[in-house]
Amino acid sequence: MRSPTAADPCGAGDPVPWGPTGATGGWARLSHGGCSLGTLGVNLLRLYAVVDRYRGGCTFVDLGVDHGVSSLALALDAVPRRNTVFGVDLTFSNLGFDLRSHPHYHRIRGDTVTVGRQWDRGCVDLVFIDSLHVEPHVLSELHAWFPHVRTGGTIIVHDTAWPEGSHDLRWHPGADATGVKWPTPDRAVAAFFGLEQQFADAKHHGFHHVDDDIEVAHHPESWGMTVIRRKSSRDLRANVGDWPRVFAQRTQVLCSLMDAARLRWFGIDLGSAAAAS
Repeated sequence: MRSPTAADPCGAGDPVPWGPTGATGGWARLSHGGCSLGTLGVNLLRLYAVVDRYRGGCTFVDLGVDHGVSSLALALDAVPRRNTVFGVDLTFSNLGFDLRSHPHYHRIRGDTVTVGRQWDRGCVDLVFIDSLHVEPHVLSELHAWFPHVRTGGTIIVHDTAWPEGSHDLRWHPGADATGVKWPTPDRAVAAFFGLEQQFADAKHHGFHHVDDDIEVAHHPESWGMTVIRRKSSRDLRANVGDWPRVFAQRTQVLCSLMDAARLRWFGIDLGSAAAAS
């Protein structure tokens, strides 16, 4: 089998045991043999480039798994490098790539924020955020998961460069009926990491930013991806002044997507800022 490249991201060949080449053969190759990079596009290769910098014994978390394209990037070399990968999603009905059989890949069924609040499996080296693409939900994920990311670890947020005027949840009748156009994930990243000016100046271009606490690389292609490396132990949650408002907005979003019984069935914690801090 060929290794994945920008020109041939799926590689070729028959399935092999899990290892550097994967169980079903490289990038975005589904169990039925189809090949798709999904909305990650070229950012899939950027994601794997970040993963590849970690040499072994690491813990990676994928928030919002869907078909498992990002999980595959995190898990591709997990066996020889002794990495552990957790995928967090409400349902894994779309999961492909034979990830269910991957010996170092663990599925956690649940709300990404609730799981982060209850996380007790030690420090995390990389968190990839690609679940619900609205500002209050992504901010809530950052609030829940940032304390678990070790110094030197990485947070990557996808969908941080939407086309002008675009927003998420128009696909859902309940959310669309509210008429609310929720701000996109770039607003969450800008607020949490103090990058408002950088995003404003960048518009639809990439940028690189370094300060005492973080190093940031923002890529606008394929709906955008922002890579943040944590450099210090400072708690950046203080950059957001009104967490109760953020959590109330997240509750509003979720209640437009599902009723109270379904929220309870999924075990979703709609706790206040005091409960989450």
